[in-house]
Amino acid sequence: KDTFAARPEDVSLAWTLGHVIVHATASSEEAAAQALTLARGLEVDGRSRIEVPWQDATTVAFLRTRLAESLRMRLAMLEAWPDRPDLEVTYAYQPSRPPFNAMTRFLSGLSHDDSHLAQIREIVRQARAGRSAA
Repeated sequence: KDTFAARPEDVSLAWTLGHVIVHATASSEEAAAQALTLARGLEVDGRSRIEVPWQDATTVAFLRTRLAESLRMRLAMLEAWPDRPDLEVTYAYQPSRPPFNAMTRFLSGLSHDDSHLAQIREIVRQARAGRSAA
């Protein structure tokens, strides 16, 4: 269930492996971008998110490229942090959660990635089972 889906018909859509990968990478990149802003001592103003259309994520090569690109971007954002990051400025990206500083915002993106690992394993398991049954 994706309560934040852009289209109402996508809220209960079963996710493909590509959908999960583009969602997870976009979320982690957003966290990294916001963390960089906070580390520089600036307030975050709204979302910093762009998600590759999941409908385009149909091959293993595409997913590998997307994962490599996302890793490169997140590492570059970490590299751009000042030597003495501001850890006092915070951002509450969800009203139900406490505000995050630069470090906790970056880590929240990695935590979100981690929260999808079981889902990714299950999708891969189902795909393998489907192939062996065919």
